[in-house]
Order: sequence, then structure tokens, then C-alpha cells
Amino acid sequence: MPKRAAESQLSDRNPSKKQNTGDVDDPASPKLQNRAADDEDLDDTSAKNKTDPESKTSNSKSKKTKKPPVGDGFATFTHNTVIPPTNFFWGIKPMPGDPRPDPIQPSARESNGQVNPPLWEDRGYRYKRGSRYVKYFGPIPPSNIDSLNESLDQEALHTVKLIDMRPKSKKDPTPKRKPTIYCYGKTPKDWNKMQTIKALNDRRYQAIDRTTMDRPWQRMEREYLASLLQETPNASIWELTERHNARFMNQDFTEATGFSFASLSAGRTVESVRYEYTTYKPLYDAGKVPEAIRWRGDPSVQSKAVKESGRAERTFGKPSQALEMAHDAAIGGSSEDEDEDEANATSPHERGTSSNPLPDQEDIDEDEEMLLELADAHTAPTYLSSR
Repeated sequence: MPKRAAESQLSDRNPSKKQNTGDVDDPASPKLQNRAADDEDLDDTSAKNKTDPESKTSNSKSKKTKKPPVGDGFATFTHNTVIPPTNFFWGIKPMPGDPRPDPIQPSARESNGQVNPPLWEDRGYRYKRGSRYVKYFGPIPPSNIDSLNESLDQEALHTVKLIDMRPKSKKDPTPKRKPTIYCYGKTPKDWNKMQTIKALNDRRYQAIDRTTMDRPWQRMEREYLASLLQETPNASIWELTERHNARFMNQDFTEATGFSFASLSAGRTVESVRYEYTTYKPLYDAGKVPEAIRWRGDPSVQSKAVKESGRAERTFGKPSQALEMAHDAAIGGSSEDEDEDEANATSPHERGTSSNPLPDQEDIDEDEEMLLELADAHTAPTYLSSR
């Protein structure tokens, strides 16, 4: 058979791609029959999805396990602490020369911040996740932690003794200065459950801030307290408070940068100084300054006035939660199982730093120093000192 005739017969039996494209609408084509069957399957599937939307929802819900309410992780707790009558020396901001409850006051360093006679207020410490019984209270592990037993009961922290420093009324801003107690009234069933312990710590801090009206300590205040403890190692809590108020109260700002809406320091109570010192005692005793990592809200009267006026938001805009989360991620912090005390310091050798007037500024060499002097732009650094 000639070659051209053979090719003609072969092309009739096996049509080319162009021929297939032209015959695609042939109803007898097996491809069209298969496509029609596929279309019927698609119609059935879409119809089933439309008629039965609840099946998808139920399946997705079953995959996501819903967390139980926080309240399910607690049992009832009651306290039997009796609130004493008001004392003149509770909740005051003394100055040098003011009367003291007793002329003989113990050393803060030697007595773990005790006052003679003892103060009513005891803010306690944050709760630790893991076990009801722990080796120590507070954010900083002691140096002899390995030799300690887990003998401290965290249920002792449920009863928080406070001095109510809220204003008497809207017309009378004078603080009440009344002894009171905060107790959540519940105790964890499982001390290793993060959700439960975080709820306890959050409620505790909210109650302390709301009742004491005590604003967070600023770095300038902490630097000055550390310097006082280095200059006078045997100073009492009462003396430290007097000298702190003489330095700041109605005299100076506590922020490093001043704004038009900022106000002078309102001073510190003896209770505030005692709590600050006892919380970070190992750092202060070593001449270190606790590093503030995460900002907590300011419950003070001055801060509330600024917030109500809206001047801060008009100047800087509203706070950005995205920036806060980015900052926490950058410094390795987490809001899930950590609060300001724990984030501030972990040991006398970590995070607590010596005083540095400009911690973010890089050191300059001799040539740069000379250029600054020639340009008359060099000023001596200012250090905190007692007034």
C-alpha cells in the first residue's frame, strides 16, 4: 500500500487534537457523557450543602474544644481576719521632722522592711503556678533556694490587707485612710492551671490599684531609693519615706520627660515605700535598680484627671495594642502568666541594673567628646541627689 494512503487511513482511525475539539459537542461522545455525570455529582453535592448547612457547623464546633468558665476552677475560701480601727499613722506621707509612731525604728535592711509598731497594710505577693506550697514568695529567688523546702502556703496570700486611699467623695478629695481587706473568696482547685492562677493575680492587682491609688514606681524614684540605701544602709522604712517625699513631693517630677499635662509628684506613703522595698529587697540591698519592663495602669488621682481631660490622647493618640504586643514579643515577655513584679526582676544579677542617667545613649569616644566641647554642646550629666 502506498505510504500516503496508509497515512490517510491512520488519520481516520485516530483523529488529531483539532478534530477532537470540533467533535466535543457530539452527544454520542463518551467524554460528553462522563462530563454530564460529573455535573450531576456536583449538583447533588451543592444541593446537599445547601439543604444541610448544620452538618458543617456541628463538625467545626466539635473540632474546637471550648474552655470551661474560669469560675469552675475555684473552690470557696473564707477568712477570719478582723479589721482594726483607723490609725493616725496609716496611709500618711511623712516629711522629715514630722511625728513618728515610735522614735525607735528598725533598719529596713535588717528587719525585712518592718515598722515599729507594725503597719496594717500587707499587699503580699503574686501567686505562683505549679503547687499550692512554694519555697519563697516574691519575684526574686533567694540565694539559698536549693536548700529551702516547699513549706509556704499560697492560701496565706488570699487575704490582702490594705489602706483605702480613695477620695472620700467627689467634693472632698481627701483620702479615706481606712484599713480594709480584699479577699476574692475563692481558692484554686488546681494550682497548676494557668487560667486560674492568672485570674487570681489579675483580680489581686486590680483590687490593690483600685484601693491604694498607688501609681507605679518610676525609674527616677527607684534610682533615688537605691542611692539612699547605699548612703545609709541602716535607714528605716520611715526615714526612707521621709527623705523620698522631701526629694519629690510637690518639688519635682518623677518622669524623665516632662509634658504640659504632667504634675509634680504627690509623694509616697510609708506603705508604698515598704512594698516597693520588700518586693525587690535583694536588688536594692545589692545597689541595683529594678527594671520596669511592662507598664501597668496608673490608678492615681492625677493620672485619672489627665485621662478624663483627654490631653494625653490628643497629644500622642490612642494607645496601640499592636505596639504593646510587639514590645512584649521583642523583650520576650508574655501577658499570659506574668505580671509587672515578675517581669521587673528575676534575681539580683539579672535585669536589675546600676543607675545610668542615659541608658539608651551609646558611649562616645574622646574625639567625639572634643568635638562636642568645641561646639559648646556638652553638658555634664545630672545625677539625683537629696535636697
